[in-house]
Parts: sequence; C-alpha cells; structure tokens
Amino acid sequence: MRSAFRRMPLPEIGYVLLLIGFVGLGGSVAALAYDSWITPWAAAAMLIAFGLSAACFLLRRADNKTPGAEAGLPLHPLAVREISQASRDAYRDRYCSTAP
Repeated sequence: MRSAFRRMPLPEIGYVLLLIGFVGLGGSVAALAYDSWITPWAAAAMLIAFGLSAACFLLRRADNKTPGAEAGLPLHPLAVREISQASRDAYRDRYCSTAP
C-alpha cells in the first residue's frame, strides 16, 4: 500500500483538482448570477476540489520529508551549487578544446 502511494503522481492530481476547482468557481459564480438551483452544489464541488487539491500537495510534502531535514524548496530553482574542480576540468577537456 505504501509503495503504491509513493508511485501515485499526487502533485499532478493536485493540479488537475485545482483546475477543476477553478472551473467550479466559475460555474458557481455563473449559477449565482443566474439565480440557479445548482449554486450550492457548484460551490460545494468547488470547495471539495480545492480541499482535495491541498490534501494532495500536503500528503506529498509529508511523504517526501525526511527526518531531520528542513522542509521546503530552494530559494531559486537555478541556485548555484558547488562543482568540484575535477568536474570543471572534465567539462573543459570535453567541450572547450580549441582543436577541431
């Protein structure tokens, strides 16, 4: 069960539910504007979709959290990381040669 839970693409499911929630938001606003009987059902569907979306993101975050590790994302996705001198030399040898 736990391995099946880890294989589930929870963030992707969360994004789809978030999209469904925004569709429900538009539907509930439109139903409210037309004074329709479906307004409470559209609002309930919207709230359920937003809640399930948040649950998907929180479950994945809790599953990825390792004991003792600080939770969160790096400040910038292109954050500079330390590269060893051997890696730099190998890169220069492979891609920066002057001879054709």
